[in-house]
Amino acid sequence: MARWQRALRLLPSGSRVLDVGCAFGYGTRLIARAHGVHGVDASPAFIARARRAAPAIPFTLAPAEALPFPDGSFDAVVLLDVLEHVKREGPVLDEAHRVLRPGGVLVLSVPHKGALAWLDSLNVWDWLAGGGSHPPEEMIPGGYSYHRHYSAADLRTLLGGRFRIDHIEYTGLGLVEIINLGLLAVCKGALHGQWLYDRLVYLYYGAYLAEDHLRCGRASYHLMLRAIRLEPR
Repeated sequence: MARWQRALRLLPSGSRVLDVGCAFGYGTRLIARAHGVHGVDASPAFIARARRAAPAIPFTLAPAEALPFPDGSFDAVVLLDVLEHVKREGPVLDEAHRVLRPGGVLVLSVPHKGALAWLDSLNVWDWLAGGGSHPPEEMIPGGYSYHRHYSAADLRTLLGGRFRIDHIEYTGLGLVEIINLGLLAVCKGALHGQWLYDRLVYLYYGAYLAEDHLRCGRASYHLMLRAIRLEPR
């Protein structure tokens, strides 16, 4: 996706990278073209798919809150579209900080508190379904259905004094969430057709990719930042 290409530009050349919440390894495979990379995800199904698709890349089954790697193991940690899914952000960021070397880079993307944050299709669908029906696993890799949205100030607070943010960019607007909401309502709601949703959801993905090139400033639907792990005092 477009955000993966932007994330790659933010990584130091020739880095040892940990892709946290790698899902089925799409982004991990992109990173592997220029960096050493290790993927980790909490979903056995995603890790199995990732290993089949890229057997030469190491993939580990583990939660983001308990990474099985020594302190300072990586030059960069990538957390793209992960933080909004976890139950608590603190332990995830603690682990990202721990496995990064001092001076290492954290690349993080999240849904932004932009103009159309209220239109988040997963949140609206969860509300319409009364909390009793959730989107497919591919849409909620961490198993936590509610999508949080963040401002840059929120992320600064979460990162605390352990990181220095040196890059922020905003993209997309969020109008494509209407497409996914319609697919969820028709396929999963009216027709109860998970198989149909699994096929038609690529319409949403395509529109999502196109819209993600829009730059709408603080009104944007997505936020990406790069932060540098500070030297211990």
